[in-house]
Amino acid sequence: MAKRFHAEIASFKGTLYTIEIHDSSFAGTSTEFKAGGDGFTLSWDADNEVKPGLVPSSVTFSMLIQVGNKTAIEGLASDLNGAAEGRFQVRILKGNPGVKYWVGNVLSDTSGIDDVDPGTFRVTAADGLGAMDGLEYKDTGGAYTGWDTVLEHIIKCLKKTTALETFYTTDVALHVVSNWYEDSHSTATTAEPLALTRVRHERFYTVKSISLTEYSSVKDVIEDICRRFLLRIYQCDGVFVIEQITERDNSSNIVRQFTKDGTYVTNSSSSYDVTFNQTSEARLGGGEFGWFPALSVVREKYNSEERYNYLAGASWSDSNDSEYTAFLDIESSGGTTTLGISGVHTRTFTRLAGYTGNADIIAVFRVRVQVGSYYLHRNLLQINGGNVTYSSAEWSTDAGWYYFHYDYSAYNFPTSAGQSVTMPGLLSLITPAIPTTGTLKVKIEAYGHRQKSDGAVVDDLSYTLTWSFSAMTAQVYTNGNPASISDYTWYVASNSNAVNNSSVVEYETMIGDGKSENDLGKLQVYDGSAWSDSTQWRVGTSGSWLKLQNLTVKQWLALRSGNARRWSGTVRSTAVFRSRVYFDGSYWLALQGKYVAKTDEF
Repeated sequence: MAKRFHAEIASFKGTLYTIEIHDSSFAGTSTEFKAGGDGFTLSWDADNEVKPGLVPSSVTFSMLIQVGNKTAIEGLASDLNGAAEGRFQVRILKGNPGVKYWVGNVLSDTSGIDDVDPGTFRVTAADGLGAMDGLEYKDTGGAYTGWDTVLEHIIKCLKKTTALETFYTTDVALHVVSNWYEDSHSTATTAEPLALTRVRHERFYTVKSISLTEYSSVKDVIEDICRRFLLRIYQCDGVFVIEQITERDNSSNIVRQFTKDGTYVTNSSSSYDVTFNQTSEARLGGGEFGWFPALSVVREKYNSEERYNYLAGASWSDSNDSEYTAFLDIESSGGTTTLGISGVHTRTFTRLAGYTGNADIIAVFRVRVQVGSYYLHRNLLQINGGNVTYSSAEWSTDAGWYYFHYDYSAYNFPTSAGQSVTMPGLLSLITPAIPTTGTLKVKIEAYGHRQKSDGAVVDDLSYTLTWSFSAMTAQVYTNGNPASISDYTWYVASNSNAVNNSSVVEYETMIGDGKSENDLGKLQVYDGSAWSDSTQWRVGTSGSWLKLQNLTVKQWLALRSGNARRWSGTVRSTAVFRSRVYFDGSYWLALQGKYVAKTDEF
């Protein structure tokens, strides 16, 4: 994406800003222009309320049409008409040399050129946080699958807009401030709770039929995450900030920094405090004080969706490969039912003195799935040159197995006798339509190792293997629609000091501490070695452990447990949207705002 236009402005306090317009279809030399009287105006648009969610931002500025740039600017106006969204981007740099201050896409429908000569071309750009409502939360080829961490879900949502595209792979794109820890979490400054907590993608879509899937909007997904962890997400100082509202009223915070792909970079203890001294940092005249009334109650409706698990409690290992029989029969529904089986696998390969090979092997396993008198078949046909070929899965009344394998190439394979390597894996399969109603029986066993080159059997006396399959699930799908049970639970926090107040917060969520192991919206947490269902949380490293739903309502109530002062007005200051400012004996946090660059007014 090449730079097509640029302008420099100096603010009232002498800060240098550079406005750039980039065009993905442009190749050539950038044209300089003069910005209008305000330089640029940067707005953060949100409800005037203390609540979690997205805070979209936008920039407006005017390009003065002069003799030397008239043709170029009129060409820009023409190209904007019908241009694909994301073709034109505005980038604002601060200082010299310039560092990224703000970025967003030009909005062609709100940009316009004066019908006079000479005139101006008014440009409006937005950061994308306000354009998520019409976007489906799905992959290019269909539904996302499996689990992602909370931070990964947020990043996927942000990538549905094009704002993150301006960051290079190694750039810091995200600042994360969160301080709620589950009992299994590490509390090290390098350990980000949102990156150590995960939720299934399945919670964010509904299969209506084998050919119809309804997806949540990107906005619904990210807003649900924000409600669950009391997060606000906005752009400030050239990065997207993900912060818990409850942490904003601290003199400093641990800010963990990530790339646009979620790679951890570093952390710092940062303070954004600004004191208004009425000289270098000043409130201007005309402001107004007011109050937010105390909340009387916060109510959360946690909507759970549970799937019946025909393999609840089942597990297999090298010391237990016996058959498991489900308690309930599976209905074929006239040949419209399929069965989804999944589980978590781990294995440890220990090299012995007689092993002469290398890592170019595969571990072969097989699962017997029987429904009534039918068995699921998928045969291992050929291993050649690293390629493994299977037959198509099918049901048969002949006893048989479904074969699958795991690779070793991505791991540090042991190079001498006595060395071991432990590897994780997943089992995931969807059967063809089940031909009959009957009892489900399942067992898993190891089937040895094979050379990747030609499928030759690896001598099982040259190694030892311990293995397991756990967290097993077997769920039925009818016409592609998974059978489920929907329910809800209310969680309430009441303010004994404001029982007569009418201010109430009531909201719904889809994710949290699960009602059972089959709850699709349940969260899991990572303790450094394994994932487990979340059960109890607290703020920081002290205080009582609470179910996450209870912690959320209590923390939300704590934001407004008493009357909260508010002030509306204008300041001339170095403060930014994320700043905590001090005046009139109190600290203040921005809920919305507008920064005019030329005058340094906010």
